[in-house]
Amino acid sequence: MTFTLGKEERYDKISEFMGRCERVYNNPDLSWFLYMNRDSFFDNVVEHSYIMPQGDIIPEGMKLLKAFKYFENDESTLKALQTEASMLIQENKIEGILCFSVHPLDFLSSSENTYNWRSCHALDGEYRSGNLSYMCDKSTIVCYLRGKEKETFIPRFPDDVKWNSKKWRMLLFLSESWQAIFAGRQYPFTSESGLEAITPHLRNALKQDPLEWSKWHNDILMSYEYKNKLNSENIDYTNKTVVLGHKYYDMDDLIQDGKGSRHFNDLLKSSCYTPFYQWRKMSRTPKNSRYPSGYGEHFTIGASAPCICCGQANIASTDRMFCDSCYLDIVDDEEDTAICDCCGARWYTEDMSMTTDGSWVCDICRLNECIYCNRCGQLVFTNDSKYDKVTGHYYCEDCYNHIIERRSR
Repeated sequence: MTFTLGKEERYDKISEFMGRCERVYNNPDLSWFLYMNRDSFFDNVVEHSYIMPQGDIIPEGMKLLKAFKYFENDESTLKALQTEASMLIQENKIEGILCFSVHPLDFLSSSENTYNWRSCHALDGEYRSGNLSYMCDKSTIVCYLRGKEKETFIPRFPDDVKWNSKKWRMLLFLSESWQAIFAGRQYPFTSESGLEAITPHLRNALKQDPLEWSKWHNDILMSYEYKNKLNSENIDYTNKTVVLGHKYYDMDDLIQDGKGSRHFNDLLKSSCYTPFYQWRKMSRTPKNSRYPSGYGEHFTIGASAPCICCGQANIASTDRMFCDSCYLDIVDDEEDTAICDCCGARWYTEDMSMTTDGSWVCDICRLNECIYCNRCGQLVFTNDSKYDKVTGHYYCEDCYNHIIERRSR
């Protein structure tokens, strides 16, 4: 299949190249010309004719890269600009073999690839153990494009284990009744055309009729207008709301993380992604369904996953695939780790802070259990801090005593 970049991604790439034209090549006129023709840049066509200061006219329909000669006289610089723009245009399309998978190695390598992109679910990422949470749920499917070579060496995989390298990847989440689907964030770019292109193949994989399903939506309702004969009123939703079929769903009620899961839920937590979703266009649940008629949709994403060392206790953190006990046994002698004096978990010291009494605290406990003294700026446990009603601030004990002493003089 061939996917093309989404409009936002195309604009981002053009803007970056325009910036290089100004900063690296000192050519703001070319940058402005590209801005005027940004919608046709990836087609390599001049969409709007352009009049140069000296009176030359760049005609509509001309090859965009050939028009660069009007802005740059130096042959080597011109060639460099055209080469860089040509490489950018080639990035608009990505070809590969479409795969839908629940294979364990595809979950583990969901963000491992040879195409220079990553996410927080990479095997060295902040949410690496989330891959196992996805693997253990009943909802998640890994959808991706791979190169023609079926298996290759994957970063952070053992040398004797080859697997599919992902040019493009998206997680798909099925509702418990299989009557609705949410699409996770796409990497390394968003492609609306790609989303539409996978739909018939997805239906075939699920043995469902494509005609029974809605198109993809990414509409999020934030308010509604209530009207009657006497008045009308605008009412804001407390949380993000979506419509599946003829029902309204609060996103926080519709989608939940599985208990003990360690993934990052883009659908609920991402500040830069508006989820795409679709639903089965049926007035009621089929007779042969294990769900009763009128069943409300629900998504449970992620699940608790067992420690990869002992296989008994569950994984305890997002950034390691061990339970606390096995992790302590493995890293107990490492000099760059310490045990949080608040929660008892072991962390790398670069991710920890020290309080005024010399205690190590992890970032989570620092945010939830500590405050910074308003006078000296030192970190102190909230329970050990002192509140001054006069100033309305919290202080460490030494600063609080100093303030009280000065006030009594």
